[in-house]
Amino acid sequence: QCRMGDNTTELNTVMNFCCETGERLLKTEAKGVSRTAQQRGDVTFLTQTMSRVQDRSVLDCFALYLGEKASKNNTQECYPADRFGRTHPHFLYEVTTEQIYALNRNNESKQPDSKSGFLEQEVLDALKKHEPSMLQFEIYNEVILRDNSRLRASPNFASAGPWYDYANVSWEKAANGVIETYLLPAKCLSFFRKVCKQTGNEEILALIHSVDPSSKGKIAGHIDTLLTCNYRMEFDSKSRPVTHVVPVASIDSAIRCFSHIPSKRLFDPNPSGIICLLPRNHWAYMWMALNDALKETNSEHMIKQRKGKLNSLCSNLL
Repeated sequence: QCRMGDNTTELNTVMNFCCETGERLLKTEAKGVSRTAQQRGDVTFLTQTMSRVQDRSVLDCFALYLGEKASKNNTQECYPADRFGRTHPHFLYEVTTEQIYALNRNNESKQPDSKSGFLEQEVLDALKKHEPSMLQFEIYNEVILRDNSRLRASPNFASAGPWYDYANVSWEKAANGVIETYLLPAKCLSFFRKVCKQTGNEEILALIHSVDPSSKGKIAGHIDTLLTCNYRMEFDSKSRPVTHVVPVASIDSAIRCFSHIPSKRLFDPNPSGIICLLPRNHWAYMWMALNDALKETNSEHMIKQRKGKLNSLCSNLL
């Protein structure tokens, strides 16, 4: 355990660190290739295995050649930073007539039903409140972020029920004349397209329900840990959800959150709050802190005080 921490320190980075890579590479590149060789003596086995390794090497070299050739000819397809999950929207909301249409992949419209799901009235009211100049909303249930991860905000995803993802949203605040950036969890409610009338540029926006930043660590009966934190969703004095419209570009990543008390309602001010798991790239840093504490508590001085007894990871080190 100490050796793994020392190796990580020497690498000077712990982003997405995982000790499974070596074993996985052994299974895919070594055992996977030799699995198809005939077990008829060492000579036959080694000959067939080396032949397969050579074939794979030739194919990999050819793939690299094709990639370089495509990049030189500028034929490699480029995708925008953030994009919708499909070409046509899932819903069309006409503000003037208060009509809502559900659209399929062929852009054929119909009245919303149990298969498409029904948009919550609070979501429609929030859209009109934040974008009063828009007379029509093309609402999407899914966006694909710049790293090809997906975020969903669907009233009935694949006929399996509501699916509303949580995401880490980047915010800015001024402190002592310096602008600081911080992340807050938020529930995605819908995604829509907005076109600037002056420039004609298109922007992908998200309607979100954020947590109350002042509630962190103040949820009765729930304690924050190294890998989890607890929040309360933000509601006003009349128990109405406080929503925001943010660019999808300001969403850092998806995050896994769970309600302390499960509820079927999209907005429920009664439950005590939610628990959020920190992203995996934070876990390695927590491991570094735990490893430092492990080495400190197992120093020569501390071991002498405990008469040679070592502390394990299961002990209360921090």
